[in-house]
Amino acid sequence: MTQQVFKYPYNDHLVLPKGAKIVEIAYQGEDLFVWALVNPEEKATDVRELILMPTGKLHVPDNF
Repeated sequence: MTQQVFKYPYNDHLVLPKGAKIVEIAYQGEDLFVWALVNPEEKATDVRELILMPTGKLHVPDNF
């Protein structure tokens, strides 16, 4: 299984190939992106729910 790093625009419900591993979430300029290690031949997908919380904030949403 060959894996590659793919870049995706940030979305709070991100659709990734099944088995993908998120390796980085960061800004490029003013836009937020997600980098994930994926098998580009994988046809099945998973939806990942992402929640961004600033460092130092202790409040966790009730539905987390």
